[in-house]
Amino acid sequence: MSPHEKTTGGSGYTVDVNPEVAFTINYDDDRGRLLFSIEVGDDPKTIFLNPKPSKSGRMVDARDEATKARVSLAVERVKAYFKAKGLTVELD
Repeated sequence: MSPHEKTTGGSGYTVDVNPEVAFTINYDDDRGRLLFSIEVGDDPKTIFLNPKPSKSGRMVDARDEATKARVSLAVERVKAYFKAKGLTVELD
């Protein structure tokens, strides 16, 4: 995976490997950027995704329904990004 490789969906979002911080993924949409952390399993084809993103250096407070829905959609899109690369994704 190239650190600059991006997947753009029809809904105006991008998912890409963060070139500045190891083991992090950028998710950008019209509401801004979410940062997800990942770990690689014993099998290098398995990715463990932390479904709790951060934004501007702080964990996202996902107590309201709109934020919960956004984070849930972002998690599904990040999972799809890795699955398209032939990787298995598990939530950490």
